[in-house]
Amino acid sequence: MPVIQGNQGQTGKQVGQNIVGGLGEFTELLVTALMAPYYQQTYRGNKYCASVGGAGQVLVAANLFSTAIATFQPIFCLYNPLTNLVNLVIEHFWCAVTADPVSAGVTGGFYLVGNSGQSITNSSSPIPVNLKTLKAMGSQAIVVLNAVLAGAVGNPILLRPLQSTNIPVAQPATANSMISELLIEEVGGAIIVPPGGYIGVANGISNTTATVSVGADWDEIPI
Repeated sequence: MPVIQGNQGQTGKQVGQNIVGGLGEFTELLVTALMAPYYQQTYRGNKYCASVGGAGQVLVAANLFSTAIATFQPIFCLYNPLTNLVNLVIEHFWCAVTADPVSAGVTGGFYLVGNSGQSITNSSSPIPVNLKTLKAMGSQAIVVLNAVLAGAVGNPILLRPLQSTNIPVAQPATANSMISELLIEEVGGAIIVPPGGYIGVANGISNTTATVSVGADWDEIPI
């Protein structure tokens, strides 16, 4: 079996010289990043993204996380078809309230929900964009925006809150300005969607007036 040998502490090198890897106090390998952190998967053509388009998407009552699966409509959903031979490794989600009319109710928080073992039959809309070619082609994932997940069984499982902006109080009856940041959460591979699984964004409190912008990027890695 090959082994890596190293010296504890910093090591130097000259051009063309064989070097010994530097190890830390607990035998961890010390390296210096040459490329940006997402370069390799992007360069290999494995990284994709999708997002709600235009000015955003108006919430509907069925976006509520506790809605039964027969009528549940995730604001944004990423599905990995059951027959796929890739995992969807989630890198980032972004979510923000972009508009809320006068006298509108609260939005509550936004949550990640999901389930597995699914045979969902929705077509992808929009088509994910490959972040190397910058073309909407090549992805094996299905994106569903604000629609019932056809063929899904079992109610969505609440995973965790999503970093996002939200409206914690009802809006006044007169127009006012709203400051809203589009927050991007670095999931960093902490969630993997296997074949047959989906992950979606749901609302914490039923709201039918606010507009949100939401999306994700992910890597498609062969199993």
